[in-house]
Amino acid sequence: GSLVRLRDVARIELGALQYSSSAFFGKDPTVVLAVYQMPGSNALDLQQRVKDKMQELSQRFPKGVHYAMHYDTTRFVSASMHDVLITLGEALVLVVAVVFIFLQSWRTTIIPTIAIPVSLIATLAIMYMLGFSLNMLSLLGMVLAIGLVVDDAIVVVENIHRHMEEDHMSPMQAAFNGMREIATAIVAMTITLAAVFAPLAFTGGLTGALFREFAVTLAGSVVLSGLIAMTITPMMSARLLKAGQHGRFQRIVDGTFSRVERVYERAVTASLRNRPVTLIIVVALVALTGFMFTKTSTELAPEEDQGFLLSLVTAPRYATSDYTETYVNQMLGLVRDIPETRAQFSAVAFGGATNSAFVGFAFKDWADRKRNSKELQADITARLAK
Repeated sequence: GSLVRLRDVARIELGALQYSSSAFFGKDPTVVLAVYQMPGSNALDLQQRVKDKMQELSQRFPKGVHYAMHYDTTRFVSASMHDVLITLGEALVLVVAVVFIFLQSWRTTIIPTIAIPVSLIATLAIMYMLGFSLNMLSLLGMVLAIGLVVDDAIVVVENIHRHMEEDHMSPMQAAFNGMREIATAIVAMTITLAAVFAPLAFTGGLTGALFREFAVTLAGSVVLSGLIAMTITPMMSARLLKAGQHGRFQRIVDGTFSRVERVYERAVTASLRNRPVTLIIVVALVALTGFMFTKTSTELAPEEDQGFLLSLVTAPRYATSDYTETYVNQMLGLVRDIPETRAQFSAVAFGGATNSAFVGFAFKDWADRKRNSKELQADITARLAK
């Protein structure tokens, strides 16, 4: 038989899949390239790899052709992670400061403070073994855990120090006697706190998927802090604590606490003498709590300013792509002068329908604007409604 070539039966050319769609960055025509994250992958790592690849490819772009990543959802993730890490550091500083004020000695403060990094490092090891990642929920769990992991250690240190002051024991003997007294209480505190958060790890559906890492992080930190309080804390107390340290600062703090203690004692005495009134107040508070809970609005997650706004535009049913493109450009012209907008982009017939378009607004960094995305959305809607 004879050789049949493609050019004999068809016209072959290099071109686009379809010519009914178009895209613009501001007023300039552009090509839209969308990159989607696979389930289980790291969004920040993917963003960096895409950025590096585009930077490499841009070296071969023709003159006058540039690229930009304006719709980048990882900007919000990065900013949120940064804020959480700052909160983690602030919480650590505040907890150490509060512990120092109450324990009134840097030597004594070091002991429960050690429980924070040890517990968090051990928690990170557990998260790694379970395949969890460092995300906003797990980091928020660590922020909350900072205040919880020192509780057991503070109780242990205070009880050992009390034996040294009141019973004139050596640090080693006070550590033995102090732990023997409160070991059961430490175990009960640890189990109680862990039991509050652990059920979230076994919740099904979307709620369980969202809060499982948060619950495991918190429950794991609390359990580990209990183990540390019963092992490392007594050992350090026996080595570091010293009796008879009463400086000026300690006398001031003790005087303040004594006054607070007297007020508290009078309040407790009054409540015990008037038990019916106390019971009525407790019942009323419980009822008020239930009433306020039913009146409070509920939602899965609050609306957050993610730094961009997306909109779907629909023209008349049989509109051509040229008509839709003109319509979209007119719309964008009405909102182009909004100062908080960093970039505008649009794609006509992006989903195949010539009467539909995709419009996006990328806003400036959160620190560079006074209005949030909800306020900007209201402004854009008001302008388009005129």
